[in-house]
Amino acid sequence: MNFHPILFAGEMIRANLEGRKTQTRQVVKFPYPSTWDRAKVPARWDPSDFVWVDHADPCGTYPTLTVCPYGVPGDVLWARETWATDHKMFYPCFPVVYAADGSPASHEIVKGRVYSPEAKDWFPFRWRPSIHMPKWACRLWCRVESVRVERVQDISEADAAAEGVAVPWVGGAWPWIAKIQTPWRSIGQADNSPKLLYSHLWDSINAKRGFGWKANPWVWAITYTPTTTPPDGWAEYCREVNMRGMRINTRGHLHPPASTAGIGR
Repeated sequence: MNFHPILFAGEMIRANLEGRKTQTRQVVKFPYPSTWDRAKVPARWDPSDFVWVDHADPCGTYPTLTVCPYGVPGDVLWARETWATDHKMFYPCFPVVYAADGSPASHEIVKGRVYSPEAKDWFPFRWRPSIHMPKWACRLWCRVESVRVERVQDISEADAAAEGVAVPWVGGAWPWIAKIQTPWRSIGQADNSPKLLYSHLWDSINAKRGFGWKANPWVWAITYTPTTTPPDGWAEYCREVNMRGMRINTRGHLHPPASTAGIGR
Protein backbone atom coordinates (compact mmCIF):
# COMPACT_ATOMS: atom_id res chain seq x y z
CA MET A 1 0.00 0.00 0.00
CA ASN A 2 1.25 3.44 -0.96
CA PHE A 3 0.15 6.95 0.02
CA HIS A 4 -0.41 9.73 -2.53
CA PRO A 5 -1.31 13.40 -1.93
CA ILE A 6 -4.34 14.93 -3.61
CA LEU A 7 -5.64 18.51 -3.53
CA PHE A 8 -9.32 19.15 -2.75
CA ALA A 9 -11.15 22.49 -2.80
CA GLY A 10 -13.15 23.46 0.27
CA GLU A 11 -16.52 22.42 -1.18
CA MET A 12 -15.15 18.99 -2.05
CA ILE A 13 -13.61 18.57 1.40
CA ARG A 14 -17.04 19.17 2.91
CA ALA A 15 -18.63 16.74 0.45
CA ASN A 16 -16.12 14.08 1.50
CA LEU A 17 -16.63 14.67 5.21
CA GLU A 18 -20.42 14.51 4.74
CA GLY A 19 -20.17 11.25 2.80
CA ARG A 20 -21.48 12.76 -0.46
CA LYS A 21 -18.27 12.34 -2.45
CA THR A 22 -16.75 8.96 -3.29
CA GLN A 23 -15.23 9.71 -6.71
CA THR A 24 -12.75 12.13 -8.20
CA ARG A 25 -11.57 12.80 -11.74
CA GLN A 26 -8.10 14.07 -12.54
CA VAL A 27 -6.75 15.02 -15.95
CA VAL A 28 -4.47 12.52 -17.68
CA LYS A 29 -1.55 14.60 -18.92
CA PHE A 30 0.29 13.76 -22.15
CA PRO A 31 2.94 15.58 -24.21
CA TYR A 32 0.40 15.86 -27.05
CA PRO A 33 -3.08 15.44 -25.55
CA SER A 34 -4.94 16.02 -28.83
CA THR A 35 -3.30 13.06 -30.61
CA TRP A 36 -3.07 10.39 -27.93
CA ASP A 37 -5.76 7.76 -27.50
CA ARG A 38 -6.43 4.73 -25.33
CA ALA A 39 -5.22 1.39 -26.73
CA LYS A 40 -6.15 -2.14 -25.84
CA VAL A 41 -4.36 -3.31 -22.70
CA PRO A 42 -2.30 -6.46 -23.34
CA ALA A 43 -3.12 -9.30 -20.97
CA ARG A 44 0.48 -9.51 -19.73
CA TRP A 45 0.24 -6.09 -18.11
CA ASP A 46 -1.41 -5.31 -14.83
CA PRO A 47 -5.04 -4.08 -15.10
CA SER A 48 -4.02 -0.95 -13.20
CA ASP A 49 -1.65 0.04 -16.02
CA PHE A 50 -2.94 1.90 -19.07
CA VAL A 51 -1.54 1.80 -22.58
CA TRP A 52 -1.77 4.68 -25.05
CA VAL A 53 -0.77 5.24 -28.66
CA ASP A 54 0.05 8.41 -30.58
CA HIS A 55 -2.05 8.47 -33.75
CA ALA A 56 -0.13 11.47 -35.05
CA ASP A 57 3.18 9.58 -35.09
CA PRO A 58 4.25 9.54 -38.78
CA CYS A 59 6.48 6.50 -38.22
CA GLY A 60 3.73 4.33 -36.80
CA THR A 61 2.00 3.88 -33.47
CA TYR A 62 4.14 2.89 -30.53
CA PRO A 63 2.36 1.96 -27.29
CA THR A 64 3.29 3.91 -24.19
CA LEU A 65 2.61 2.65 -20.70
CA THR A 66 1.05 5.16 -18.32
CA VAL A 67 0.59 4.44 -14.62
CA CYS A 68 -1.94 6.41 -12.64
CA PRO A 69 -0.09 8.90 -10.37
CA TYR A 70 -2.93 8.56 -7.86
CA GLY A 71 -2.19 4.92 -7.17
CA VAL A 72 -3.94 1.60 -7.62
CA PRO A 73 -6.76 -0.11 -5.70
CA GLY A 74 -5.68 -0.50 -2.10
CA ASP A 75 -3.58 2.67 -2.04
CA VAL A 76 -4.58 5.70 0.03
CA LEU A 77 -4.95 9.33 -1.05
CA TRP A 78 -4.27 11.85 1.70
CA ALA A 79 -6.17 15.09 1.20
CA ARG A 80 -4.47 18.46 1.21
CA GLU A 81 -6.66 21.49 1.85
CA THR A 82 -6.35 25.17 2.73
CA TRP A 83 -5.22 25.42 6.36
CA ALA A 84 -3.70 27.68 9.03
CA THR A 85 -2.03 27.52 12.45
CA ASP A 86 -1.72 31.24 13.25
CA HIS A 87 -4.39 31.09 15.96
CA LYS A 88 -2.80 28.33 18.08
CA MET A 89 -1.30 30.78 20.60
CA PHE A 90 -4.85 31.86 21.51
CA TYR A 91 -6.57 28.50 20.99
CA PRO A 92 -4.04 25.77 21.92
CA CYS A 93 -6.74 23.08 21.84
CA PHE A 94 -7.16 23.73 18.10
CA PRO A 95 -3.63 23.68 16.66
CA VAL A 96 -4.89 23.83 13.07
CA VAL A 97 -8.00 25.18 11.35
CA TYR A 98 -9.31 24.53 7.86
CA ALA A 99 -10.88 26.98 5.44
CA ALA A 100 -13.45 24.34 4.44
CA ASP A 101 -14.99 24.62 7.91
CA GLY A 102 -15.78 28.30 7.34
CA SER A 103 -14.07 29.68 10.43
CA PRO A 104 -12.73 32.25 10.56
CA ALA A 105 -14.93 33.64 7.84
CA SER A 106 -13.50 35.99 5.23
CA HIS A 107 -15.22 39.01 6.81
CA GLU A 108 -13.55 38.20 10.15
CA ILE A 109 -10.08 38.55 8.64
CA VAL A 110 -9.31 42.27 8.59
CA LYS A 111 -6.02 43.36 7.04
CA GLY A 112 -4.44 40.02 7.80
CA ARG A 113 -5.60 39.90 11.41
CA VAL A 114 -8.38 38.18 13.38
CA TYR A 115 -9.92 39.35 16.65
CA SER A 116 -9.93 36.97 19.63
CA PRO A 117 -12.83 37.70 22.06
CA GLU A 118 -11.16 35.57 24.73
CA ALA A 119 -7.83 37.39 24.55
CA LYS A 120 -9.51 40.69 23.64
CA ASP A 121 -6.81 41.30 21.09
CA TRP A 122 -6.04 41.01 17.39
CA PHE A 123 -3.54 38.45 16.08
CA PRO A 124 -2.02 37.88 12.63
CA PHE A 125 -3.79 35.33 10.47
CA ARG A 126 -3.56 34.08 6.89
CA TRP A 127 -4.64 30.93 5.12
CA ARG A 128 -1.92 28.62 3.79
CA PRO A 129 -2.45 27.05 0.35
CA SER A 130 -3.33 23.37 0.24
CA ILE A 131 -0.15 22.46 -1.66
CA HIS A 132 1.85 23.42 1.46
CA MET A 133 -0.25 21.46 3.98
CA PRO A 134 2.00 19.09 6.00
CA LYS A 135 1.10 15.49 6.62
CA TRP A 136 0.54 16.02 10.34
CA ALA A 137 -2.38 18.35 9.54
CA CYS A 138 -4.19 15.81 7.36
CA ARG A 139 -7.69 14.90 8.54
CA LEU A 140 -9.10 13.08 5.49
CA TRP A 141 -7.91 9.92 3.76
CA CYS A 142 -9.42 8.16 0.74
CA ARG A 143 -8.81 4.46 0.16
CA VAL A 144 -8.75 3.77 -3.59
CA GLU A 145 -11.29 1.14 -4.67
CA SER A 146 -10.92 1.34 -8.46
CA VAL A 147 -9.14 3.31 -11.18
CA ARG A 148 -10.24 3.59 -14.78
CA VAL A 149 -9.67 5.92 -17.73
CA GLU A 150 -12.44 7.70 -19.64
CA ARG A 151 -13.34 10.97 -21.29
CA VAL A 152 -14.72 13.46 -18.80
CA GLN A 153 -17.98 13.78 -20.76
CA ASP A 154 -18.54 10.02 -20.41
CA ILE A 155 -19.43 10.48 -16.76
CA SER A 156 -22.86 9.12 -15.85
CA GLU A 157 -25.50 10.89 -13.78
CA ALA A 158 -24.82 8.48 -10.90
CA ASP A 159 -21.07 9.08 -11.07
CA ALA A 160 -21.62 12.85 -11.23
CA ALA A 161 -23.67 12.59 -8.04
CA ALA A 162 -20.83 10.56 -6.49
CA GLU A 163 -18.51 13.48 -7.32
CA GLY A 164 -20.32 15.41 -4.56
CA VAL A 165 -22.43 17.81 -6.64
CA ALA A 166 -25.85 16.35 -5.83
CA VAL A 167 -26.40 18.40 -2.67
CA PRO A 168 -29.94 19.17 -1.45
CA TRP A 169 -31.78 22.01 -3.15
CA VAL A 170 -31.81 24.85 -0.60
CA GLY A 171 -34.03 27.92 -0.94
CA GLY A 172 -34.43 27.52 -4.69
CA ALA A 173 -30.70 27.47 -5.46
CA TRP A 174 -27.72 25.20 -5.07
CA PRO A 175 -25.65 26.57 -2.14
CA TRP A 176 -22.38 26.75 -4.11
CA ILE A 177 -23.70 27.49 -7.58
CA ALA A 178 -23.24 31.26 -7.31
CA LYS A 179 -19.47 30.72 -7.20
CA ILE A 180 -19.42 29.05 -10.62
CA GLN A 181 -19.21 31.19 -13.75
CA THR A 182 -19.53 29.62 -17.18
CA PRO A 183 -20.19 32.04 -20.06
CA TRP A 184 -21.52 29.41 -22.46
CA ARG A 185 -24.52 28.46 -20.32
CA SER A 186 -26.24 29.61 -17.16
CA ILE A 187 -27.77 27.26 -14.63
CA GLY A 188 -31.45 27.55 -13.91
CA GLN A 189 -33.75 25.88 -11.42
CA ALA A 190 -34.81 23.25 -13.98
CA ASP A 191 -31.19 22.24 -14.55
CA ASN A 192 -31.04 19.73 -11.72
CA SER A 193 -28.95 17.15 -13.58
CA PRO A 194 -25.87 16.12 -11.53
CA LYS A 195 -23.95 15.72 -14.79
CA LEU A 196 -24.76 19.29 -15.85
CA LEU A 197 -23.84 20.64 -12.45
CA TYR A 198 -20.61 18.66 -12.55
CA SER A 199 -19.73 20.11 -15.96
CA HIS A 200 -19.88 23.60 -14.46
CA LEU A 201 -17.84 22.54 -11.45
CA TRP A 202 -15.29 20.94 -13.79
CA ASP A 203 -14.99 24.13 -15.84
CA SER A 204 -14.57 26.27 -12.74
CA ILE A 205 -11.47 24.23 -11.85
CA ASN A 206 -10.01 23.10 -15.18
CA ALA A 207 -11.12 25.42 -18.01
CA LYS A 208 -8.44 28.02 -17.31
CA ARG A 209 -5.82 25.25 -17.55
CA GLY A 210 -6.99 24.25 -21.02
CA PHE A 211 -8.87 21.13 -19.91
CA GLY A 212 -12.44 22.44 -19.98
CA TRP A 213 -15.60 20.39 -20.41
CA LYS A 214 -15.79 21.14 -24.13
CA ALA A 215 -12.23 19.91 -24.64
CA ASN A 216 -13.40 16.55 -23.24
CA PRO A 217 -9.98 15.47 -21.90
CA TRP A 218 -9.03 11.99 -20.80
CA VAL A 219 -9.32 11.65 -17.02
CA TRP A 220 -8.40 9.24 -14.27
CA ALA A 221 -11.76 8.22 -12.78
CA ILE A 222 -11.02 7.15 -9.22
CA THR A 223 -13.54 5.58 -6.86
CA TYR A 224 -12.62 5.60 -3.18
CA THR A 225 -13.88 5.32 0.38
CA PRO A 226 -13.26 8.44 2.49
CA THR A 227 -12.39 8.21 6.17
CA THR A 228 -11.32 10.55 8.96
CA THR A 229 -9.45 7.76 10.76
CA PRO A 230 -5.72 7.55 9.95
CA PRO A 231 -5.19 4.32 7.99
CA ASP A 232 -2.81 1.58 9.04
CA GLY A 233 0.76 2.48 8.20
CA TRP A 234 0.16 6.24 8.07
CA ALA A 235 2.33 7.18 11.06
CA GLU A 236 5.13 4.89 9.89
CA TYR A 237 4.95 6.37 6.38
CA CYS A 238 5.19 9.93 7.73
CA ARG A 239 8.18 9.05 9.91
CA GLU A 240 9.94 7.36 7.00
CA VAL A 241 9.39 10.35 4.70
CA ASN A 242 10.49 12.73 7.44
CA MET A 243 13.70 10.78 8.13
CA ARG A 244 14.41 10.61 4.40
CA GLY A 245 14.06 14.39 4.20
CA MET A 246 16.44 14.83 7.14
CA ARG A 247 19.07 12.64 5.46
CA ILE A 248 18.80 14.63 2.22
CA ASN A 249 19.05 17.92 4.11
CA THR A 250 22.10 16.69 6.02
CA ARG A 251 23.92 15.65 2.87
CA GLY A 252 22.99 18.92 1.19
CA HIS A 253 24.01 21.02 4.23
CA LEU A 254 20.52 22.45 4.48
CA HIS A 255 18.40 23.17 7.53
CA PRO A 256 16.38 20.18 8.83
CA PRO A 257 12.59 20.15 8.42
CA ALA A 258 10.56 22.27 10.81
CA SER A 259 9.10 19.14 12.40
CA THR A 260 11.73 16.48 13.10
CA ALA A 261 9.85 14.40 15.64
CA GLY A 262 7.01 12.06 14.81
CA ILE A 263 5.14 13.18 11.72
CA GLY A 264 6.67 15.60 9.27
CA ARG A 265 5.60 17.23 6.06
